[in-house]
Amino acid sequence: MTNLHPEWSQLDRIEAMLKQLTAPKKPVKKATAKHEYPEQFEYVWDMYPKRGGGNPKRSAYGSWKQRLADTDDTGSMIHALADGVTRYKAYCDATGVTGTAYVLHAATFFGPNERYKEDWTIPKKDDTLSRNGLPEVKSASFKTVDFDEPAYVAPGLANDYSDNKLEGLHRREQNE
Repeated sequence: MTNLHPEWSQLDRIEAMLKQLTAPKKPVKKATAKHEYPEQFEYVWDMYPKRGGGNPKRSAYGSWKQRLADTDDTGSMIHALADGVTRYKAYCDATGVTGTAYVLHAATFFGPNERYKEDWTIPKKDDTLSRNGLPEVKSASFKTVDFDEPAYVAPGLANDYSDNKLEGLHRREQNE
């Protein structure tokens, strides 16, 4: 290290360094990098169904750019992505999942699995859907199990609980 002030004594140099080290630091301005997105992406992003929970725009744009990079005809790809969003929004609205965590992340929708190409057919009015978008079970019939009847064991299958052991267990439970 060169001595910038050779006439200074060692004490002067130490004081100058201390002054420099203890001087209040200038506030560092945080980068307010607002991401700029193309107009086509912004238009499709505004159409995308709202999701409960996170849906990072930056990740969605990364998937969007990748789909555009994978094709030679970006105009057709943008139309395919926008059409997919239109179908998916109608599906989400019809099934009642808009605004919930059941809406796909946009990055997944635009991702390599190409969910934007799916049909997203709106279910018929007859088909009642549960909150997760699957058909709701309206009724089910179950056979009542009678535990006093011996269980059927298929021939050839070994059963550790032979009838004698089960009767012993049953008697023990009744005596207790």
